[in-house]
Amino acid sequence: MEQLKHEHQLDLIDLQPKYPHYEEEYEEEEDDWVMKWDFNCPCNRCGKEINFYHRYYYNCCSHACDYSLHKFCGDLPATLKHTSHYALRKASHRALNHTLTLIQRGVNWLCDICRSKHKRGELSYCCMRCDFDIDVKCAMRDEENPIIYHEMVYHPSHPHPLVIINSKPILCECDACGKRHMGVGKTIKTFKDADHPDLVHLPFPDQTYNILQLRFFNEGLLTTFATNEENLNHISHEHPLCLVRRQTNDVTRPTSSSDNSLVCHNPMKKKEVLCNGCIRPIMTRPFYRCTNEAKGCNFALHEWCTRLPLEVKNHPGHPKHTLVLLQKLSDDFPFVFRCSLCKLRCNGFSYACIECAYRTDVSCAFIPEKITHEAHPNHLLLMGKTRKDAFIYCGACSIFIDSWSFPISFSCTTCEFSLHPACALLFPRTMRHKLDKHHMNLRYLPVENHKSKYFCEICEEEMDPNRWFYHCEVCVQSMHCACIPIIRRYEESILTSKKSIYEFWNIKFGGLYKVKGHQHSLSFGLGIKRDGRCNTCARTFEGEMIFKCLKCKLAVDYYCFCRRWRLEWEVFI
Repeated sequence: MEQLKHEHQLDLIDLQPKYPHYEEEYEEEEDDWVMKWDFNCPCNRCGKEINFYHRYYYNCCSHACDYSLHKFCGDLPATLKHTSHYALRKASHRALNHTLTLIQRGVNWLCDICRSKHKRGELSYCCMRCDFDIDVKCAMRDEENPIIYHEMVYHPSHPHPLVIINSKPILCECDACGKRHMGVGKTIKTFKDADHPDLVHLPFPDQTYNILQLRFFNEGLLTTFATNEENLNHISHEHPLCLVRRQTNDVTRPTSSSDNSLVCHNPMKKKEVLCNGCIRPIMTRPFYRCTNEAKGCNFALHEWCTRLPLEVKNHPGHPKHTLVLLQKLSDDFPFVFRCSLCKLRCNGFSYACIECAYRTDVSCAFIPEKITHEAHPNHLLLMGKTRKDAFIYCGACSIFIDSWSFPISFSCTTCEFSLHPACALLFPRTMRHKLDKHHMNLRYLPVENHKSKYFCEICEEEMDPNRWFYHCEVCVQSMHCACIPIIRRYEESILTSKKSIYEFWNIKFGGLYKVKGHQHSLSFGLGIKRDGRCNTCARTFEGEMIFKCLKCKLAVDYYCFCRRWRLEWEVFI
């Protein structure tokens, strides 16, 4: 942080003293006018150029000091209170409006209102208590004054100040030069479809689609298992699997207990059927499921997940070695690993390089190298390694993309737009949830004419509409992208951290597991507040993976369970 004071007096200079009434004849003063038209110098506060069109600027009265400021920058208050920032005092439960101080940040930072990125040295109004930052535009702009003076220019061709407009792409004829200018370029298509026949267009329409299904049908990958076998003994599971073909759409026929095994994933009926291979919902038939379902085994597989290739060569995240398919580690334990590409935890099938301990889930193993996304239309998003010096945030979740945490990301080469691999692939255009009878649509920006604050209908917490979310336009209801996949016990799944829920997109909970030392089977699930704390590590179970006995009060944190039974796979977690 740097002090924003200057030791000498500053004089206000007018670069256009005759504005807007210029004289037609000024031949004798031509040299002076040329000098003023070409005038430019850097602002010592914001670092941007001061030029003729700004008209006013502050200059140091000392000839030995070369110090200048935009008039706007010089008039900024050193401190202010802003309606966007309130802090809650726990003792009295009173909302206090903290004072924000004008500083120059020594690091890269993100505005907490508009989520725009800023580099070190740029001006910020900061709350020293809460680490809250907003940029100057958000601090000075309000409903009564939507335009700030920093966005105005004084042009000799017009008697009134002009406002800079760049929020929407435009195509217009310039009144100064007479030429037609093409906006900011975001609506111009930068590629030809014929040049990219295998291009993946995202988001997928709904949960019926996924990247594995697309690759199998479009590219005809080689199969390693027999197709359409009625009964299948798969290497990944100890029990036989049966092929589910029959449709049960006849609502006049009574539903029997045997028909429950035929039901696909249905959020509206709180029926969760996830594939143990890719951990994506099984929305259509045919699919395979365990014949031992009546005894609590919820194992199921997409038909195409039984035919995954045994190897993946030249994977973009690990091209130097071949990745091998791993389908089974234990029938008695839901092994969890962290994907080396998307960084999400997963307990499904994986592809791994044993030599380098590189491991990806099966969806990331077939991740496309280039995509398009509805959130950033008409431009290609290319997958590549995240640069170490990159200063980029994900356009979906606004989480910083650094080369250590996210070595691979999708980026637009034309614009400063990037996405985490998980954010690009996970969220379909529409989803369903029991709390709303309509389709929930994926939103990339705040809803137009929305009259109130945004609250998630699942966790009941306030939402940031500048991050992607799901919204029903009929019921005017919204849900976090992280909350909407929750089907089981969604009424109780109010976690303290949205990251906790997002972490478990690739985890399949449920099932019963027998362990030595306890007489009952343990259920693998997501802990809630009333589950309490772990007796071993004293960590709260809320938002954590746990093993819980449904017949007695035993509950164990997942990682404590691993250490207690000394599992040899612990190194992969």
